[in-house]
Amino acid sequence: MPALSSKTRLLGKNFKIWTRLVPEPRYSLRSKCNGQHAKTLSEFENQHRDYNWNELSATDFECILCSQCLLDPVTTTCGHTFCRECLTRVLDHGLACPLCMHPLKSSEQFRGENLILSQALRSLASDEWQERLSINRQVLDKLEKNNQIPIFICTSAFPKVACPLFVYEPRYRLLARRCLQSSTKRFGMAAKTNDGDKFAWFGTMLEIRDCVYLSNGTSILTTIGLRRFRVVSRGEQDGYDTAVVQYISDRIVSSEQLPELRHLHERVHCKTIRWLTTLKSRLLDEIERYIGHMPALEENWTTLPDGPSWTWWLVAILPLSLQLRVGFLGGTSLEKRLLAIEKMLDHLKIRMKAVERQSFNCDSNEMSTESCSHTERSVAIHHQDD
Repeated sequence: MPALSSKTRLLGKNFKIWTRLVPEPRYSLRSKCNGQHAKTLSEFENQHRDYNWNELSATDFECILCSQCLLDPVTTTCGHTFCRECLTRVLDHGLACPLCMHPLKSSEQFRGENLILSQALRSLASDEWQERLSINRQVLDKLEKNNQIPIFICTSAFPKVACPLFVYEPRYRLLARRCLQSSTKRFGMAAKTNDGDKFAWFGTMLEIRDCVYLSNGTSILTTIGLRRFRVVSRGEQDGYDTAVVQYISDRIVSSEQLPELRHLHERVHCKTIRWLTTLKSRLLDEIERYIGHMPALEENWTTLPDGPSWTWWLVAILPLSLQLRVGFLGGTSLEKRLLAIEKMLDHLKIRMKAVERQSFNCDSNEMSTESCSHTERSVAIHHQDD
């Protein structure tokens, strides 16, 4: 900090600060600033006229967690000051001060900025403060321009379908914060698998529409599905998974096949409406509260990259295995998707009639179990490479 001494003399002259005391220990300026959230630098100066401002060094403006110049300094209730982002990441893992282990609340990360330190940084360490701002912007730009998108490993999400998320793991708290800071507010959702891979090879890009922070530091995200993708390669960033992805689109339907596809679509859509009317109103209300109402049919549904939105809404509520859900995401034939949905609806209709006659038990009857397995095999969706 080469020009710090001249800046302190100038600041002392402007505010009539007299240097009378011997140098104090490291972070002494920060300790004097603790709790001074709403006061101006001049008010603070009047209380600490005897401080030896000429003895300041670069370490007085460092965050002891990241060893860099303080950025958006926040002072906790126990009197310790950190960068807001550093404190937030600490609170992700435990509600205690990293210095004195004093119990803290998750709301500490939302405390007001320490105005005294912020003004001191701008006046006494403007070069270091500007450098830290530049580094922070570079980090955010690098994350946003990186072709590796963050991956939230949880469940299967689908295009144009809402996907509410409860975020409690530290790695996903960080992922969500970074997405909210980005210009796109997007991340990938992929289901966890049991085949040796950490997550499925097919997923959906989600966009954050709203975020509600809870008192314990967790949050609830309101997201909506955008596009399907295929994982090209995998990576990791600060504890959470990342991936290079390639968007998936349905194959273009030729003009000769279009009339037959329209007829199939109308038939399956009617079966879907009839099946929904058989559901109990309380169950349907719960579904709509969770992922919204069934989307209306788009006029240009034959040319959409993911086909009609209502098909994905239906896939989200059908009792399908993980393998089938991933298969739907990887498929590129709208015709096969509609046929698979139709077979599943026909099977559900048969099961519902059997239950009404009290003669069908898929859990205890060996023949019925085989029937259920056969049905899932019959609606299997082929991936785009098949």
